[in-house]
Amino acid sequence: RDSALAQVEDGHVVCSRLRVEGSRQVYVFDIEIGKDATVERVLIDAYSGAVIGPAEKERER
Repeated sequence: RDSALAQVEDGHVVCSRLRVEGSRQVYVFDIEIGKDATVERVLIDAYSGAVIGPAEKERER
């Protein structure tokens, strides 16, 4: 959680889940930025805590 939040300035976690990608487990954190509903998705390796992928920007709603 802390690793994910460190990737996005002034964000807060709105959703997190554990999923399998290939042969590893990753945590997916959706982090909302500001009040305009912009969500940054951050993937973190479940075992090492390392950021493992580029963040994807999405619009919600």
